[in-house]
Amino acid sequence: MAETRELIVGTAHDLFMEQGYRAVSTRQIAEVCGLTQPALYHHFANKQELYVEVLRTVLKRTEAALKQIADTCTRTWDRLFETARYLLASQPENSIQMFYDMQKELDPAAKQELDAEWRRTFLDPIAAMFAEGVRHGELRAVTDARNAAYLFLNMLPKFPDSGLSEPERAKQQAKLIVDVLLFGLAESRGAI
Repeated sequence: MAETRELIVGTAHDLFMEQGYRAVSTRQIAEVCGLTQPALYHHFANKQELYVEVLRTVLKRTEAALKQIADTCTRTWDRLFETARYLLASQPENSIQMFYDMQKELDPAAKQELDAEWRRTFLDPIAAMFAEGVRHGELRAVTDARNAAYLFLNMLPKFPDSGLSEPERAKQQAKLIVDVLLFGLAESRGAI
């Protein structure tokens, strides 16, 4: 039973990532899973409920990764670098589309619930990295930690293909993002 549910969620995730929420039907998900549509509805009442579960699965996976990064890295630069590298390597470009679809397609109650879960599992752990960096004297307190986290996340969309392997590209891009965010582009404050 749990295996079937996981198969449905994994298949739905891939299809939603490839095609977007509107383009995917529960019939299509069931067919790819080798199930009947009624069998799918035994696990999920409708497409929205399935979509919410897909998004929750992504958030749980990200939350676990961010916790591991926070627990194993001690310096702010290392934490942000590993966070950026993880997000760039593991979050396909279309995950942004999935969360955009969430804002457009889900009913207000589901949207509000997922927004709160996103803040708790995704945004708040990153904000905590910035807050801890300020507490330890590694960062200046030029803005609150949540705004710093938003700034960091907005720097993450993937750059055009550089010809590098995916892990190497993610590593290179993560280093650039964290260096620019923490140190800027200027040679020194007086240089520009």
